[in-house]
Amino acid sequence: MSRDQGYRANLGASVNGKPTVSKTVTAGSSPAAPVVLNKQERLRSKGFKVMNILAKPKIFFNEVRNELSKVSWSTRKELLASTILVITVTGILTVFIGIVDLGLSRFLSVVFK
Repeated sequence: MSRDQGYRANLGASVNGKPTVSKTVTAGSSPAAPVVLNKQERLRSKGFKVMNILAKPKIFFNEVRNELSKVSWSTRKELLASTILVITVTGILTVFIGIVDLGLSRFLSVVFK
């Protein structure tokens, strides 16, 4: 048996007779020349899903449509009632704040005269 054959016969064998755990003993990448992965391959290796750039907007709009179908929309009558209520409360608060502002400004002009 030549020196080269003896070396190959011992590949993958350990001192205690059990096979080694290392994947680089028999084959694998060389640390001197590491494997270069592109961005998509790196993300896939970390468990991320990598999608085509044109698929993302399509998926987004499908999800938006799906979520909007779950929305409980108000009836026209409820919408009109809510709109009238908001406009009325806004008007009342505008008048109240205007009166308070006018009163305070007159009071302060008398105090600082």
